[in-house]
Amino acid sequence: MPCSRHSAATDSADDASTCAATYRLSVAAAVRAFKAAAERAPQWGRLHLVWGEAEAGRGRSDTARALWTKAAGMDLSPTDRGQVEARLAAAH
Repeated sequence: MPCSRHSAATDSADDASTCAATYRLSVAAAVRAFKAAAERAPQWGRLHLVWGEAEAGRGRSDTARALWTKAAGMDLSPTDRGQVEARLAAAH
């Protein structure tokens, strides 16, 4: 049962390898989707907010900070603006 939420101790090495490969493909696809969406809607602040969150989750804090900084100058709802400001404050 690869990539399930059950204990990693019960996963075989093959299952773990499959999960890692699936994760890498999923991340690569997500990054491509973010980039494509940003090309079509370059001023979409929420996109950059969420993209930054994804990059932060991948451990890419510099990339996340750059995306949040970009989002701060874009159209955002008041809630999203607050989230961008909070993330930028926490990133410093």
